[in-house]
Amino acid sequence: MKKIFIIIVVVSLASCGILNKMQNFAKCDFKLKSLESIKLAEVNIQNISSFDKLNFLDVALIVAAYANKTLPLSLTANISATNPNASPAAMTKMDWILNIDNIQIVSGILNKRVDVPANGGTANFPIEIKTDLMKVLSGKSKESIQNFAFGLINTNNKASSRVALKIKPYITVAGINLSYPDYFTIVSM
Repeated sequence: MKKIFIIIVVVSLASCGILNKMQNFAKCDFKLKSLESIKLAEVNIQNISSFDKLNFLDVALIVAAYANKTLPLSLTANISATNPNASPAAMTKMDWILNIDNIQIVSGILNKRVDVPANGGTANFPIEIKTDLMKVLSGKSKESIQNFAFGLINTNNKASSRVALKIKPYITVAGINLSYPDYFTIVSM
């Protein structure tokens, strides 16, 4: 019985430090630094401001995908976390939800440990995002879908659409994933 009590005390003390790292992670200053590798139907539209600026082959690929009732969108959201706390911050995984123009686009899980050093330390981490705009924006016109996709970029390489990423970090304690109580939102640049 005494061994079980000692194990519980040791796990509890270790858990306090781990939970402190997760609390610190939630207090970090998060920024959605950039959206990169933006592809529509496998066509790189990163530096293209509108559909009419595409070359013939790229137009053909997007039109073919649209004709097949699919319009895959993929991109990388680069996140930066700065830790103002006097002790390190960490998470072992994270649930995320991507909203664009107040429309929930896709959700997922980042299964990657992120450690953020104390006293202004910064950690950068990418989130790979993939979805089908035809499914997400069903019932919208072809032009609306195109405008939506191209609204992710402008000439300054910043999103012109309102992009928000909701995140919920987790930390693993004794093999159990403990989540932050709720999502918090990171808004685009």
